[in-house]
Amino acid sequence: FLCTPEISLRRQAIVNQHCATLPSWSANQFRAPTFAGEIDGVNVRTTPPSGFIVVDGSAQAVISPEDCGLGGKSIKILGGGSGNYFALDSVEKILVRPGEMVLATLFAKYDSSISADSINMISQIIFYSSDDVKLSATGEDLNHLGPSGMKPGIWCCHEYSMQAIAPSGAAYYKTRSGISGLVGSDMETFISAIYTTILK
Repeated sequence: FLCTPEISLRRQAIVNQHCATLPSWSANQFRAPTFAGEIDGVNVRTTPPSGFIVVDGSAQAVISPEDCGLGGKSIKILGGGSGNYFALDSVEKILVRPGEMVLATLFAKYDSSISADSINMISQIIFYSSDDVKLSATGEDLNHLGPSGMKPGIWCCHEYSMQAIAPSGAAYYKTRSGISGLVGSDMETFISAIYTTILK
């Protein structure tokens, strides 16, 4: 689960084993989760949200006023089949020290007519050295960790989070977040609330 700003968790209380449990909003390292400052209807491919770049893929995506309940906006993704891949890479260098555990996940909502098996949640953590050399990266697909736990038609996060331990020489990390595998060209998916934090 994700905690609202009103809830605070001790880090010792966080459940590991890739469960999608993150500290409260105030404890997250990356706090640009709801695209609140973006303009409705903007084509995200040509004008990515501040702090992100768009990863190659054919799905059309625009800023939407759809709110995940945390305040702000979201990204509406349209498209279908294997070509419907949409992901954002963070630009910010989030500082990390070797041996620290990083968690990452996101909020998403997809059409009530789509089954959880038809959509994959993308979450990846990439570690870099102080001289910007890529050291390691997790896989992208959260679904390989187990059932998504996504419920059609409502905002929720994957049952599991992506987790990784910063390797030797790591100085910072970035994230990739998105969706793939939507069935039906007229289906809509929304993503918002991209979360990442370091467990200490």
